[in-house]
Amino acid sequence: MAAMLLIAVQEIENIETINLKFLVSGHSEMECDSMHSAIDREFKRVGKALWPADWETIAKSARRKGDKPYIVHQLKINQINDYKEFVKQKMCFRKKDEKGLEINWQKMCWLRFRSTQPFIMEFKQSFNEEFRLLNVNKTNRRNSQPASHLQPLYKDPNIPISEEKYKSLISLFTLKPQSLDDLYKPFYYNLPHTGSVQDTISDSEDEETQD
Repeated sequence: MAAMLLIAVQEIENIETINLKFLVSGHSEMECDSMHSAIDREFKRVGKALWPADWETIAKSARRKGDKPYIVHQLKINQINDYKEFVKQKMCFRKKDEKGLEINWQKMCWLRFRSTQPFIMEFKQSFNEEFRLLNVNKTNRRNSQPASHLQPLYKDPNIPISEEKYKSLISLFTLKPQSLDDLYKPFYYNLPHTGSVQDTISDSEDEETQD
């Protein structure tokens, strides 16, 4: 996240400063919560989403009373960058700030990035304290530009899913044939899949509720 914001403030025109504040427990309600709720209500009204493009239509149709419809931007695979590799090559998250004071990353509550300060991250560990400075440049050169080695995360647009996930999706055609027609079969049957890919997110609603 720090790498993404550092690059964004340098690369996006007319952005001079980016602030990231971590919400205090018990005061975490955000505007995006109402957006998620509106999309969920629209999904329940529609009743199904069998095609990836269905979710785009649902999101565009969702809105709170009196609001304008949401604008949906399709994210292309070449727009997903490898920030982890960038951090490995170009950044160093040191244990002490510019004054030599110890940093507790778990307590950070406010990060600030400025276009005039490449590789300098301002931060607070308490909202009541003054901003502290951290030079995250691996080479310790402040004025170098950060985005020169940013690369796409995926080289191949055909990202495989796990064998288990593929079988689960295909089972939709055998368990509930009335809910899917021939229009959707080519998409699902041609999904790239391999046994070497492992699912990282549980499908269990019970586990999600417990989390």
